[in-house]
Amino acid sequence: MQVHAVLKYLCEATGVSLPETVGIHIGVFQEPYLGYIYDGRKMLESRFTRNRIAPYGCISSGDVVLIKRAAGAVEAAFTVGEVRQYNLQQTPIAALRAAYGEALCVDEVFWPKKEKSRYAVLLEIQGLLRFSPFPVEKRGRSAWITLRRAAQVLMP
Repeated sequence: MQVHAVLKYLCEATGVSLPETVGIHIGVFQEPYLGYIYDGRKMLESRFTRNRIAPYGCISSGDVVLIKRAAGAVEAAFTVGEVRQYNLQQTPIAALRAAYGEALCVDEVFWPKKEKSRYAVLLEIQGLLRFSPFPVEKRGRSAWITLRRAAQVLMP
């Protein structure tokens, strides 16, 4: 993936340049969650995983997440507000469900699918910006790619 090409297009599309202290990530999103983000109902994005993989330990407040539609193009971006990272062996998933279920805009089918997860990252969605979609070559099935890490990322 050509990081410079993505950054160049993003800067041209938005008129904003991103300093190297800002991490840049691509998250793959699908409906109905895209619609919930776009209409402002979904205020937190979550990633639950069995292993410590991105974005766990790779994302900071102030980073930019490019929103890529599943099997589609990058069509929006948001700035990450607060980052909450959890080891689910220490914090029960039921506690996250109770505290953040409404802000995540997930249904009852979501939670049983995450039962075997051992890590969770919750990202506050701020400053959503939609723009003309652009294609990004992405290989593999990963739903999260870190293009550039911020200058300093502190692990919990």
